[in-house]
Amino acid sequence: MMILENNKNIFKPVSGVIDDEYVYVAMAYCDVLCKISLSSGEVSLIKKISDEEGESLHLVAKYEENLVLIPHVSSTLIIFNAKYDEIKRISIPEPEKVNYNRIHIYESKMYMLPIFRKDIAVVDLVTGEVSFIKLPMNEMEKYLDSTKEYGIVSSYGHDEKLYIMCSNPNLVVEYDCNKGTFFLRKELKGSMSMCFGNGRYWIGKSDKTIVKYNSIDLIDGENVILPSDFTASNILSMSSCRIVGTKAIFWSFNSNMILRVDIKTGECDSLNLPRIDFLNANDNERCGPIYISANDTCIVFYSTMTEELIISNVEQNTYKTIKIWPSEELKRMVLKTEQDGINLKCFLEKLLMR
Repeated sequence: MMILENNKNIFKPVSGVIDDEYVYVAMAYCDVLCKISLSSGEVSLIKKISDEEGESLHLVAKYEENLVLIPHVSSTLIIFNAKYDEIKRISIPEPEKVNYNRIHIYESKMYMLPIFRKDIAVVDLVTGEVSFIKLPMNEMEKYLDSTKEYGIVSSYGHDEKLYIMCSNPNLVVEYDCNKGTFFLRKELKGSMSMCFGNGRYWIGKSDKTIVKYNSIDLIDGENVILPSDFTASNILSMSSCRIVGTKAIFWSFNSNMILRVDIKTGECDSLNLPRIDFLNANDNERCGPIYISANDTCIVFYSTMTEELIISNVEQNTYKTIKIWPSEELKRMVLKTEQDGINLKCFLEKLLMR
């Protein structure tokens, strides 16, 4: 039986990373780091872990024995070493309402890419030193719409290149990690998400299209032909994508399917998933399962309709669902947290504000 708080399942995963037979996750409503078995669905406690300001955490990456957790609004990045059971806290200056939500590891450095911030955070994975690369705001501000809020819709890293896609200003900022230089790509207006596969960039656009760029210089783009029955809301259309094996997977805030593009042929169809997750009739509310993590063969979603993990084999276009359930240790820990007066409702309120 799941433990509920205000009729909400407090063991709802919000973000994670797949490693072998488990997905390591941060939970929406309780400050625990867990792992979920991809075969049994058992949720096991790894560590009771939160930042010292009480902000819920967002797991974004795993590097060797380290799990990296980024808070959305507070000033502390957490690196947890599972092998030695050690927690390292790194200060983030001038925290924003959303700090970083994507990382890229290149050589010995981890680059944290921003959403509302105006810098890239860099963690040296050998020395642990943290530095910050300021975005070229003087140049970017020439293209800002003063009537709209500054913001970044997505970001991506491939080899030495980092790409930051801004909604305002409406351009793509490229950073070369080797040269330490920025380049503004003003021609890529309306970009929402980006991934790289088979020597090409695949970019989801705000006009509900996917563009295949036949060059790493992001020129000579051509539209991918989408399924004729594809529909999506105007809100955050094509907002997310991942490369899984030989497929580029695209999804949005509210659509009637998740798209699967063959990166060799450019052919596009829908990812086979339970239909119940796409039946929300309200165009302004999230429709479809929530992305958790992906590896080279599968992508994992969480169904808010059935409270199950959906594990999709992307190449075969098949899926299985697993009901998740907490271990007795995890149940006892959460119950004790409630008895100690921790208000779990605050985690739900913070999540809804993001």
